Amino acid sequence: MIGSILGNRYRILELVGEGGMALVYKAECSLLNREVAVKVLRPQYASDAEFVERFRREAQAAASLSHPNVVNIYDVGQQDDIHYIVMEYVRGENLKDIIRRNAPLPIHQALNISRQIAEALYHAHQNNIVHRDIKPQNILLTRDGRVKVTDFGIAKAISSSSVTQTGVVMGSVQYFSPEQARGIPAGHVSDIYALGCVMYELLTGSVPFKGDSPIAVALKHIQDNPVPPRQIRPGIPIAVEAIVMKALEKNKERRYQSAQDLANDIRRAEGQNMTNQTDDLEATRILNEVRIPKNNRKFPWLIAGILAVILPLIGFLIYLLWPQSGPAVKVPDVSGYTVSQGREVLERIDLRLNVIAEDFSEAEPGIIFFQDKRANSSVRRNTIVGVKVSKGPELVTVPDLRGLTEKVAYAEIENAQLL
Repeated sequence: MIGSILGNRYRILELVGEGGMALVYKAECSLLNREVAVKVLRPQYASDAEFVERFRREAQAAASLSHPNVVNIYDVGQQDDIHYIVMEYVRGENLKDIIRRNAPLPIHQALNISRQIAEALYHAHQNNIVHRDIKPQNILLTRDGRVKVTDFGIAKAISSSSVTQTGVVMGSVQYFSPEQARGIPAGHVSDIYALGCVMYELLTGSVPFKGDSPIAVALKHIQDNPVPPRQIRPGIPIAVEAIVMKALEKNKERRYQSAQDLANDIRRAEGQNMTNQTDDLEATRILNEVRIPKNNRKFPWLIAGILAVILPLIGFLIYLLWPQSGPAVKVPDVSGYTVSQGREVLERIDLRLNVIAEDFSEAEPGIIFFQDKRANSSVRRNTIVGVKVSKGPELVTVPDLRGLTEKVAYAEIENAQLL
């Protein structure tokens, strides 16, 4: 594809992203002399006529959206057996990469990002477009901190495709609403639930529910209550926790009924958070201005003399007692990183990375999900840290349960090792 020209105007420059449905390329539009992103369908989707038609309809509908927090769609096209959509090229990175590197995020940043997502959703909902697959991978963050939500309507097209009826669970189940987990079509409040999951992850560094299989996670969305965010991160303001928990209500009637209402509550929480930060800064300033009592400032030469004797002694003891192989270092947590990212993190502190296995896991393919040296444990420099790299979730065929009794259906699910 690199170097080829689509539609007599889009020259493909480089591959910038891959997903289960499509490949994303950076391209140059010769007509308007601008950079664009071109999403090219993978062959298994491009060969499905029903899917391609619905994909075109949904992409054209999404092209009607015009909002600063929505990735613009410029064109939908076909060249031979290549089906593609042309979108705004966003300079930045997806939110999942930011979460892996920095989560939990500072509260003010998490709120700012969440509010922008909510405003994008409100605009789409006002235009009768439901996203259906809100997750960090579909949210881009520009270098100046602006959120750009992508792939509006695409999940609806995918859900209708016969390609997806072979046991592949659509979407990211970690962000499924309870109604989606039950197989009920998603509505605008489903997007709000998914945003609640994203907020939870931004604030705590973890998704609300985890499990050994997609079905196990889906059942938790239906049955279980998430651990309140403040139990994971006590510094989260009570008002912020209340917003997240309302967005994550199992009963969709008790959730926010409008993304605008959610955005408004987040905006108010942002104001309260800034006030608290200002109060903290003022308290710090006042404490710093408290004068040291004069008695404590007497005889500075005496204090200096004592330090001159003690510090060399401490240094000598360290020299005698420290291991001859060099100082120990604390092992960082590299789970959630790619192998190259993990290796870079470890090599900064003179540790080495070794891939000991590749295995199925809930993590995305290519992501480290296990390390044999516990995070924050102390090891000698040049120690090798063994890691396991994910091959992605193991896909299984979902049995046909239609017409079965609950007991028989449950047995079929167990036989398929989905529980």
